[in-house]
Amino acid sequence: YTIKDGLPSGKVRAISQDRQGLVWIGTDGGLAALDSDGHCLRTFTTRDGLPNNSITSLAAAPDGAMWAGSYAGKVIRVSSGAVSVLSRGLPVSDVTSLLFDRDGNLWIGFEQQGIARLHEGQVRLYGAKQGLPGNSVTNNALFEDAEGTLWIGLSEAGMVHLRDGKFTS
Repeated sequence: YTIKDGLPSGKVRAISQDRQGLVWIGTDGGLAALDSDGHCLRTFTTRDGLPNNSITSLAAAPDGAMWAGSYAGKVIRVSSGAVSVLSRGLPVSDVTSLLFDRDGNLWIGFEQQGIARLHEGQVRLYGAKQGLPGNSVTNNALFEDAEGTLWIGLSEAGMVHLRDGKFTS
């Protein structure tokens, strides 16, 4: 799939699928939703409310919405064609990773500011002060295992996990 097929850019950074079966493509030119046959149904750019066109990560929410990470600490929610942007309480750092855990929390990884958890509209930041050994989360490097442990890939500090509120490597 290329720009000729409807992608907003040829540089793809993230891919995810929502509950309805749409495949979402995050690019340097915006966000695209494709049906199961690969037809581009809709694109989203700054004209549609994105804070910028660089989509760095994607996560499908349990409620059917698609969430996207972008530059400068912007997190985008797309639901039923409507775009909303979350930035309040988030650091001004590029979003590198997004993950919904089994409890419905959205975990957000940042290039230079550790991680954040969005729970019922409240943001909690985790960094060195909370025991995270590095602040730079690698692109698309958040994972929750079957036991509910959050695994975090870091650019310069390897990998750590968060279990019961404690970071260990």
